[in-house]
Amino acid sequence: KALQAEWEAAVNSWDGCLLTTLTCDPQCHTGPAEAYAAGRKNIGRLMRDLRRMGIIHSKRWVGVLECHESGWPHFHLLVEAHFIPHKVLQALWARYGMIRPTGVVDLRARKRGQTKTGMVGYVTKYLTKTPKGGWPSWITEATYRVFRVLRCRVPIAPLTELQAEMLYRQKLMPKGGCRVEPKHCGPRA
Repeated sequence: KALQAEWEAAVNSWDGCLLTTLTCDPQCHTGPAEAYAAGRKNIGRLMRDLRRMGIIHSKRWVGVLECHESGWPHFHLLVEAHFIPHKVLQALWARYGMIRPTGVVDLRARKRGQTKTGMVGYVTKYLTKTPKGGWPSWITEATYRVFRVLRCRVPIAPLTELQAEMLYRQKLMPKGGCRVEPKHCGPRA
């Protein structure tokens, strides 16, 4: 709840907010672990390309991993933006090999009455939610850390030691809190 409150405060300061869900097509990947690695790499690429195209103007975004019941990963992102053309998002995600050209990406602005706080709540629930049937073996048996928070572009306050330790033990964040890419985490100067 404390982490959610910190993200809410940060996202409420954004000029606009879009929620997107990016899936990984099983026909495009050798397995869910490879799909996760490719997705993690390509989300940064996607944000960079959207900025270069002039579609988004901010570098602030946050992504969270969720697993389908099948064990396949997909990613929920909050992006500081007012509009991203769905066809552009879909075409880029397909160009990176994450989905077939006719594949599915979900992009929504706030629904009528939905606040930025509600969008943050939707995304942060995946930080503590255990998938039905438990965590897939590609996560529990991984010889590397699988990070649930992909990148912190949200200027959040540092986690308490207790919060950081709890998230670390659940393999939700690296040891010490949100430091997947330290230069992008924490308060921005």
